[in-house]
Amino acid sequence: MFSTQRALYPSRFFHRIAAATLICWPLLTCAQAPPTPPDKSSGSKNAAPASADNQAPASGSSGNASIETEMLSYEAMNTIAREIASRIGKTSADCGQKALAQDASTIAQLTAYGAFDGTTSRLLSAYKHVFAGMVSGGAASDALTEVTGVLTAIRSTAAYTSQTFQPTAASMSNILTAQLGSLPQPVALYSTASPGDLLGASVDVNKRLADIDEAQSQVTDPTKRKDLDTAYGALKTQLAAASADGTMMATIIKGRALAAALQPKYCVLNYSVEGAGGETRVAHPFLWEVFLPSPRPSYSGGAIVSFVYSTRNGAVLTGDSLRYFYGFSKLNGCKLSAASNFDRKSDPCGAK
Repeated sequence: MFSTQRALYPSRFFHRIAAATLICWPLLTCAQAPPTPPDKSSGSKNAAPASADNQAPASGSSGNASIETEMLSYEAMNTIAREIASRIGKTSADCGQKALAQDASTIAQLTAYGAFDGTTSRLLSAYKHVFAGMVSGGAASDALTEVTGVLTAIRSTAAYTSQTFQPTAASMSNILTAQLGSLPQPVALYSTASPGDLLGASVDVNKRLADIDEAQSQVTDPTKRKDLDTAYGALKTQLAAASADGTMMATIIKGRALAAALQPKYCVLNYSVEGAGGETRVAHPFLWEVFLPSPRPSYSGGAIVSFVYSTRNGAVLTGDSLRYFYGFSKLNGCKLSAASNFDRKSDPCGAK
């Protein structure tokens, strides 16, 4: 009898363990670490609209997301960029297979070059007229007034470009450039990061200044060119002033490269990374923790990008707000599940 009772005790013990496990299993397997609250100081989004991009891209991306979440988010951005490129490739407008990524930075660069072009043309013409004796002191003063007005426009451009830049949007620009270039009929995307032939633009801008130097040297009487020398000195001062591209000279060179690359025709692409990020989840299954106590993290990530592709006159050719999201995965080589609104009929998020 004694030996029989001792033999039953272990059986009862394991039966109780099994029952407790079955009861508690749903709760234990669903246990997870609470999501990390967003960093209030850096904002709730990892990206900002591209319309505010006009400084040199920084290395890395802002925020406190894990590298796995960033990998998924950038993969989502790449998928969205592929969809945008596909839609642009299906448009029928003749854009010369060129597109301008229009934002505050490219607008500032084109404006700065336009101001520089007008200023140098007026200065060169005025020096030549003074050398030929075709203008009086009053006419030279009028030319100085016009040049000063253009220099004021350059100063305004310098202030306009001193805004912040979000690295995520710069990455989106690079991804879009690659995807548009891989179309059957490639579309070249020009932006502040890829403005075109910078070397050729630099040669052209410096030749403009050399032509003015030569015309200035031909007027041997300093009194006749006094006002023009003052304006030319002011221009040189502005060229050395700081800007979002380093100096105003660099901004003008980028503007010249853009202006040359976009000839004779092009279309305009406006895009905005509305959001990018995800979460990390750590599950703690009871039995797994008993035998192999180790974290089992899984990651999610996605992005939202809106875009409008239009002619340079503003006629909209295509546009949309696209989202792509990868559900929780351990990134161990398994197939990732994704949700998007590319196909409105089967959109898992219910968009109609």
